[in-house]
Amino acid sequence: MSPLACKQRTEVISVVCSLSVSEMASDVKALEEQIITLVQQSGREFYAKVFAAFQQRWLEEARREYTAVRWRSINQVTPFGLLRLPVRVVRARGDGRYFTLSKASSRVTDDTSIFRMEDGKKVAGKFSDLKVGQTVEASFTGPVSESYPVQGAASEIVISQTR
Repeated sequence: MSPLACKQRTEVISVVCSLSVSEMASDVKALEEQIITLVQQSGREFYAKVFAAFQQRWLEEARREYTAVRWRSINQVTPFGLLRLPVRVVRARGDGRYFTLSKASSRVTDDTSIFRMEDGKKVAGKFSDLKVGQTVEASFTGPVSESYPVQGAASEIVISQTR
């Protein structure tokens, strides 16, 4: 085995779904409902744990550019319904801007600077460059709501990926 392979670390995310025999319902229909409820609860717990681990991995990979500030909780609609999820707030090391690794609703104003990435370089863009389904990085100015998704006026939007 190579030395590099020995240094790699794999974290496993797991949840437990269990039901004791004494808690089992007495008829099949009720038992099925009980199983579905337990599996859904485990699915919600698993979703939240994986969501947090995804953000932590992103931060570890981007640690040269960003530093962790704190964890927050948000209400987010998921395939499992509305869940309270952890969200990592990070700060850019270069300019000190704050970000969350989550969705946002950005209000574009006349003061919003819009850029797009071309060949790895940030170039000037315009409002008409924004399309549904794009991946963007938004920086906010002024207050933001503590709702989900977070809402506020964008000071800068960088279009990083289009569909």
